[in-house]
Amino acid sequence: MASTMPVPVVEKKNMPVVVVVTAFTENIRDYSVHSTLIKRIWCEQHDYRLVVHRGLSSLFPLRNETKGRKNPAPWEKVIAMQQHVRNSDENTWIVWMDADAIPLLSKPKHVASEGDPIRDAIQKYANDDSSVVALFTPDTNLLGAPDWREANYAGVPPEYLINTGVFIVRGGRAGDALLNAVWEEAGGGEEGEARLAERFDIHADLKRQARRDPALRERLPDSFFTTTGWPWEQGAFWQVLTTRSALASATRTLPSSALNRIGVDVPPSCFDDNLERPTGGEGMAAPIDDQDDACSTSILHMAGWTASQRINRATWELAHGTTLQVDGNTPAWQLEGMFATSEANKIPCMHPICLTSSSSSSSAAAAAV
Repeated sequence: MASTMPVPVVEKKNMPVVVVVTAFTENIRDYSVHSTLIKRIWCEQHDYRLVVHRGLSSLFPLRNETKGRKNPAPWEKVIAMQQHVRNSDENTWIVWMDADAIPLLSKPKHVASEGDPIRDAIQKYANDDSSVVALFTPDTNLLGAPDWREANYAGVPPEYLINTGVFIVRGGRAGDALLNAVWEEAGGGEEGEARLAERFDIHADLKRQARRDPALRERLPDSFFTTTGWPWEQGAFWQVLTTRSALASATRTLPSSALNRIGVDVPPSCFDDNLERPTGGEGMAAPIDDQDDACSTSILHMAGWTASQRINRATWELAHGTTLQVDGNTPAWQLEGMFATSEANKIPCMHPICLTSSSSSSSAAAAAV
């Protein structure tokens, strides 16, 4: 089993500072504790700072205009990112990582050991170009979905149909301007979200037809008519990149293999874990086994997976990438306690946020912004 001790860090002049920001709420705690521990180990190995926000909508009071509104959690990432970006210099890059995105401590088959994944991506795709302020990866689920192709991707150029489960923004004024533009598209408010949802509803005509045709309505699932606010902040990014050329020109869309690959896009044959995982389905493109880089990724985004599938995959990663003795039945609270107290498994916490179950952890996380 791999050691859990941090990899020695060699100081390099002008090496970018990397801050990884993530968040989760108590309703997804069971798999989020596992995935956050993986993030912490990975961050310490690569000398990245990790900030973890816990609790629902703890950051919205930082935006006065949100008072009295419903504040869905997906918009919290925009506020969290903006607080870090605007308080950082241009040599600092802030990485957002969803709770269901896990860095891979054990590399997939046929993939060479990684070096410094975030800084390597920054160096390769920002290429010392100070005008580049953000790095994204494509939303391969939507790019491969037949209905989205037929709808011409709702008018979004394919290079801007990005996934916001993992993305990177440079610190400073230019990165702040990008995030502020995204916020202004909806601002976490219900009216703005409704506009975005309508703008990117590629099935709007079919829904209207179904409301007039009971037979058609009977053939469509109830979920087809459920308004959830999707695509949330992701749609705001699409809108900004599509309509604001100056901001769009300051971003780069990386190949999935360079940083973050959506889990359904990675063939099961890439791993030796023998775990159940989605292999395509409604709204998702099936993985392609014959791609040369089909297994290449540093971060696995488990979008579309069930909670149990996420727990099993994260548990496997912890068991094979660390000395922690865990399995799929290890409850979250026990894992947190084991990680914090076991001398055999404990990792020295070199960074501001260490997970505990106490309320002070949540307060400390929010205060770190």
